[in-house]
Order: sequence, then structure tokens, then C-alpha cells
Amino acid sequence: MPNRPQPGDPDPDRIDPAVATRVAERSIGLFLLGVVAFSPPLVAVFAGTRFVFGIPILYLYVFAAWAVIVALLALIARRVEAAMHSPPDADAPRAGPPVRPLAGED
Repeated sequence: MPNRPQPGDPDPDRIDPAVATRVAERSIGLFLLGVVAFSPPLVAVFAGTRFVFGIPILYLYVFAAWAVIVALLALIARRVEAAMHSPPDADAPRAGPPVRPLAGED
């Protein structure tokens, strides 16, 4: 059974477009960081018989890179969650053309 929205749940359509753009850019950047971090040429640098505290350095590198990517993904998710729960900023510029007063109104 699909999850139904409960009273008080944040509306995902309420996210500020500027925040959504930043989240998308950071998500793409994080994906590219993961591609580079786990690319065979970079992983091959750590392949070998070197050990740190009895653990192969390749294993330490893969685990550390994975942990950093997960931590950065958590930060991105936390900012999205905060943006969904924050009230809209009344002073923030709105998308669309500026609204001009009608003739005779001040």
C-alpha cells in the first residue's frame, strides 16, 4: 500500500526553485566525484601490498571514499529536508515578471 500524506507532512512542491537548482547541481557534482573516486586509474594507485595497521590501503581508500560520499549525500538530503519544512520567505523574489500597480494606484 503506498504511503499517503499525513496532516503536517511537508509539501514537496513547496521547495524554492533556487534551492532545488542548488540541490540538483550538488547532486550532479557528487555523482561525478563518485565516478572519479572509483575510476580504475585512481583505484589502481592504491592497489598493492601496502598496509596500514594490517589493513590493505586499497580497502581503506575504498571505504573512506564511500564514507565521504555518503556523508555528503546526507548533507544534501538534510538541506532539502530543511527547505521543505521552512516557511516561504516573504521577502524572496518570486519567479515571473514583476507586478506593476495599475494606473492611478500608488
